[in-house]
Amino acid sequence: MAGKPVVLRTGSKSNVDPSHFGQDVLDLTQPLDPERDAWTLPLIRRMLAIGMPFLANGVRVEAVAPDGVIEAFSFEGARAFSLCVQWHPEWQAADNPVSMRLLRVFGDAVRRYRDEAAARVAAGAALA
Repeated sequence: MAGKPVVLRTGSKSNVDPSHFGQDVLDLTQPLDPERDAWTLPLIRRMLAIGMPFLANGVRVEAVAPDGVIEAFSFEGARAFSLCVQWHPEWQAADNPVSMRLLRVFGDAVRRYRDEAAARVAAGAALA
């Protein structure tokens, strides 16, 4: 896959076992997946270690860490909200003005999309 863009999304119904981060499992009912953790965590740690060394054409850098790692980017000409970040803005967001602003803007974009989609459906129904 050399030279090809790769996106790794590790989302699943299970959560990463908190023991990987020195924490106890507080909710014993939550789904955990040790096998998934065993192969995805090393990949994620490696990706975080190398960051995003370069970006494709049409991708704009939005934030860079002091060590030069690209922390956020967006897509030029995107028709909708487009911001990719290499951190968790939802974590302790109430104490972080940057996270709060980002989450507000994202929420505004989601509501705008919802309203535009509803208008398209209504317009289609009116034509029927």
